[in-house]
Amino acid sequence: MLRLIVPTLFALALAGCGVPEDPLEGQSTTGSPSGADSGGGSSSGGGSGSSFVVDSSLSSPVSLLAVAGDTQALLKWNTTPNAVSYAIYMSESSAITQSTDLSTITLLADNITENSYIIPAGTLTNDTTYYFAVVAKTATTVSAAASSSSVSSLSPVKTVIPTANGRDLSAFTSIKALNDTGTTYAISTSNHETGCSTGDLVPTQQDCAYGRDADTIAGASDDGVAGFSFTKISSDGKFLTDDSLDWDCVLDDVTGLMWEVKKGADGLHGNGVSSGLHDSDDQFTWYDPTLNSKYQGLADASTIPGSASDTCFGFTAGSALCNTAAFISRVNAAALCGFSDWRLPLTHELLSIVYQGRSFARGTHIALDTDYFPISGSSLPNEYWTGSTYYDGDNYAWAIYLKDAVSSGQNLGVLQGVSKNSVKGVMLVRRAYD
Repeated sequence: MLRLIVPTLFALALAGCGVPEDPLEGQSTTGSPSGADSGGGSSSGGGSGSSFVVDSSLSSPVSLLAVAGDTQALLKWNTTPNAVSYAIYMSESSAITQSTDLSTITLLADNITENSYIIPAGTLTNDTTYYFAVVAKTATTVSAAASSSSVSSLSPVKTVIPTANGRDLSAFTSIKALNDTGTTYAISTSNHETGCSTGDLVPTQQDCAYGRDADTIAGASDDGVAGFSFTKISSDGKFLTDDSLDWDCVLDDVTGLMWEVKKGADGLHGNGVSSGLHDSDDQFTWYDPTLNSKYQGLADASTIPGSASDTCFGFTAGSALCNTAAFISRVNAAALCGFSDWRLPLTHELLSIVYQGRSFARGTHIALDTDYFPISGSSLPNEYWTGSTYYDGDNYAWAIYLKDAVSSGQNLGVLQGVSKNSVKGVMLVRRAYD
């Protein structure tokens, strides 16, 4: 079995240096705003703050990226469900917090209909510290009248120090936010697993102390653990509250990816015993009939003597098979959550929701936030397919351990090359927004 232990994903550096990478496979970029109206909004020219009603039901941006330029800066945030527009707030004299009264800080730009904004050159002073935050709005009108527009709570607050660095900020408009690892423990001199804020950490700069999983604003417990931010989605595509008990998909508010939710876990799979199309016990061979120059995988496991072919809901010999392509086709035909563009995730996409924060426990530990992805320790699959063929042997594809029943949790999040003829779990994904 081919194995690669993948380094944990790190949050994107807020003042990133160098040239941004090209978009990853399967991703697209949005337009590139520039100038005073970049992002489709209007600049206030440094006017005073406005008073709005904070609507707790309106999701706030959970990801804010900032890149410093020469007397200017680029801000980019995630698209927020139900928002009509966005407003940017700025403070120079003191840090912004979640308790800051918006009327006491500068409303820098309003009516922004895109999810990025370049603060015009000359607006900021080089080598001066600025604090920025974004709110989502229910209207595009600018008014101090409380009834005219409601806003969300603040996004994470980012610090920017402009400098004469010669950067062309328009080249950074395609940067994307990354989820953090969800790591909430560290290594000290006396304990392998200790709280990040306690003990004598060796080394001091450990994963849990940086990024979204250390952000007290982004790490609110009502929308995902340790910096993850998720929204439950109904069968017809509607946004649900975090305490909803019945949901079919999960939207990752940071990456814009929407995920299939697996249900049921009784240790049984196959026609007549699987609980439904999205049974968490079901398993599939890897198969992609569109591959021309590589091994397409195994369409029908019954062609291999001794292999089980009835491993999923709705199996019918010779017609409704248990392979990844057939499963994708059935899910798209059923329009899960109102959409028909579901697919296998790429390796980096599935890794983006791996949660490393819990203590390892043999056979019961799941590398997901189970408040949103209710896979249990009794579900059959340990590994889940990605859509990526192994780089050095096209009869293999990459799979990731989302559950570990065999090695005390040490395999969780491990990516390895597995024979396409094997049966593994599948959790489909689609891109909801960039």
